[in-house]
Amino acid sequence: MARIRITPVMDGPGPRERIIAISTKGGGQEEVILPKELIQDDTLEVGKVATADGSVLIELPQESASGSWRLWIDAKTLVV
Repeated sequence: MARIRITPVMDGPGPRERIIAISTKGGGQEEVILPKELIQDDTLEVGKVATADGSVLIELPQESASGSWRLWIDAKTLVV
C-alpha cells in the first residue's frame, strides 16, 4: 500500500462523498468519486502494483470516471 497526493475537486454527489483528481504520468487527470473518510490531508491510500522508470502503477479503491482501476502516476506523487 502507498499514499498519493490528490486534488480535491468538489463535494458530492452524495453528502459523504468527494470528487478528487489524480494526475497521471501522461499529464492527464482522472477523477474519482470517493467516500470522504478515505481522504486524509489531500492524500489517498492506494495499492502499489509496479514501478518502472520513475513511474508507479497504482490500483484505486474505486473505479475512476473513465472506468480505470489502475493508473500510471509519477513517483513524485507518492507521499513518503
